[in-house]
This record gives sequence, C-alpha cells and structure tokens, in this order.
Amino acid sequence: MIIAEGKQGYTPTVFLVDDTESERTVIVNYEDDKKSFKHLQINIEWTLGKLIEFLVAEFQKEGPHRLKNHFDNKNFFLEEMDSKLKNYETFREGGTRI
Repeated sequence: MIIAEGKQGYTPTVFLVDDTESERTVIVNYEDDKKSFKHLQINIEWTLGKLIEFLVAEFQKEGPHRLKNHFDNKNFFLEEMDSKLKNYETFREGGTRI
C-alpha cells in the first residue's frame, strides 16, 4: 500500500498496491505538468524498451519518447533499452516514479 500525502488543503490518498515476485507498481507522469500521473503494474522481467512500448500504448502518445527516472532525475539511454527492469533497484523495490 502506498500512502500519498496530500498538499495543504487536500486529503491524503491511499493506493492499494498488489506487487508480486515479478510485478511492481510504478507511478507514471504522462504530462509535463507533473500533476498528471497514473499507477501502473509492470513486470520487472520486461526490458526498458518493452516498458516504453507498454507506456506508449497505455497513453496513446505519438512521436519520440524519453523515459526518465524521477527519483534521480536522469533519463534512460538508448544503450539501456535491452536492459531488464529487474537490473534497476528502483524497479525491483517498486513504487518508482517515471
């Protein structure tokens, strides 16, 4: 379970998270305003490339895409697209914000 604290004047929100051995929850910002986000279940056996394909289909976005880890504020590189998500601690732990 993730408890997201609300800003002043807002009620805290509780999200139920059903992580398994290979499934994790990620928080996806899909607009530049950082207020537009969604919690999604992903498989840590996927590659970064597969994750991007999944997100493009989920949000029906066109054009070039970049994937950024908001915990360390870094973009993933083209050379990493074949890397499995389980190779990244933030994906193994779940709750990573991308």
